[in-house]
Amino acid sequence: MPNYILILISVLLAAAGQLLLKKGAISFLNANIFTIFRSYFTWFGLICYFLGSLSWIMALSKMKLTTVYPFASLVYVLVIIGAYFFFNEKITISLVIGSLLIIAGLIVLNS
Repeated sequence: MPNYILILISVLLAAAGQLLLKKGAISFLNANIFTIFRSYFTWFGLICYFLGSLSWIMALSKMKLTTVYPFASLVYVLVIIGAYFFFNEKITISLVIGSLLIIAGLIVLNS
């Protein structure tokens, strides 16, 4: 499997995990910490994080840390997009500019 595919899988799973954990958390707004774990969304979010971590470790074993680590910032961009579609959160101009800066930074770091 190409190295950048491992990074992509990890980033996608991390973003999915974050969105699923959010969904699980809002299912139990007034609940305690133990009832949150009754949500399938919470468990699927944790599974996404676990699988993403495995993919991340595989990428780290094959590539330099300074190459791999900046891609973690893409999770922020994907979570903003996911929050818009799944939770009706607004995308402000600040979020757009910040996301574009993250993407530009990745381009600069990998050129």
